[in-house]
Amino acid sequence: SFDLSAAPIPSGGDGLAIVVGDFDGDFRAELAVVHANRSVAQLYRRSGRSLVRVSETPITGGVPKAVVGGDLNRDGRMDLAVASQDNSGGKVQVFLGRTDGSLLLRSTVTVGDFPLALAFGDFNRDGFADIVAANNASVNLSVALGNGDGTFRPATSVGLPQAPRAVTVADFDRDRQDDVAVGVALGGTVHVLFGDGKGRFPDSINPLSVGSGEVVSSLAARDINGDGLPDILASGEVGNFVRVFLRNSGNPRAFTSAGSFGTNRRPVALVAGDYDGDGRYDAAAAASSPAPTTTVLTNVSPQGYSRGDANGDRRVGAADVVALVRKVGEYLPLRSEDASARGSAIVAIGADADGDGGVTTLDVPAVVAWAFR
Repeated sequence: SFDLSAAPIPSGGDGLAIVVGDFDGDFRAELAVVHANRSVAQLYRRSGRSLVRVSETPITGGVPKAVVGGDLNRDGRMDLAVASQDNSGGKVQVFLGRTDGSLLLRSTVTVGDFPLALAFGDFNRDGFADIVAANNASVNLSVALGNGDGTFRPATSVGLPQAPRAVTVADFDRDRQDDVAVGVALGGTVHVLFGDGKGRFPDSINPLSVGSGEVVSSLAARDINGDGLPDILASGEVGNFVRVFLRNSGNPRAFTSAGSFGTNRRPVALVAGDYDGDGRYDAAAAASSPAPTTTVLTNVSPQGYSRGDANGDRRVGAADVVALVRKVGEYLPLRSEDASARGSAIVAIGADADGDGGVTTLDVPAVVAWAFR
């Protein structure tokens, strides 16, 4: 465990996800908190050794379901994409970071119903960020190609055999074209779709089995065994474990199950980092019920991880994992992925928000559970 001694900042909402990055272009990190129950995105900026709220932006597309952060218009500032659902269907709204600390709604993309996960990739090899949304109710993916200015072309649909809940992006077959791995809500499988560099995914492999009847609530794509090839980690929320699939070096489109490790809790979010300093990626799983894997406060439950060098030792270690927490009684499963872009609730960027030379819990006071009341 670690000390969450920073004073909480009441944010007035139920925190769904956090994204850390330089939203205003001042070369310092800000903290964006997206709330599900209030449908707002709040931005916090460093002031001395604390964080103060500088803006609050309404999310008009409905109830937020997933969040991903990245520079979508190539201006050097972090932007947000928020997937949401209302009575008219699913949407992804793109908010651009501005120099005054506000977020500007730049575009809205219509996607399928109940988009529970988001990821960025470059699916047509033009150098611009594209969006993939995993739509649970409509049982498909929505792929929107980016124009490089924060706007996107109309999304195209990719059918799936089962309802998706998690998505991650990597070039799995090393053909310099981004591919997509999709975890399904029921059935316990991961589907890998291979991109053709034109925004389409014509080829796939037989589904990877996580476990019969499992709920694959989170995916991560990282080189786990150090062979230079992206592997897949998939959470089994029912059986309380994370299964590892290693790329087959002899077959660029084959994976081998390397077993699993138990979490003793329901793993709802994954993040990868070098936690033991051996130069290879390890996995950290944020778990929920019946009790939190990492106990940070009484009666709270970790919902995601923010990964960074918290103790200034120039590596990402176990002590550097910062949990985004919510009250157990208000638990809702998060749909998260740890891709090269950034995904819902898990943040792969460590950031020194208070200028003390290291990423500490003082940089993320919003992780305290009461900040989300």
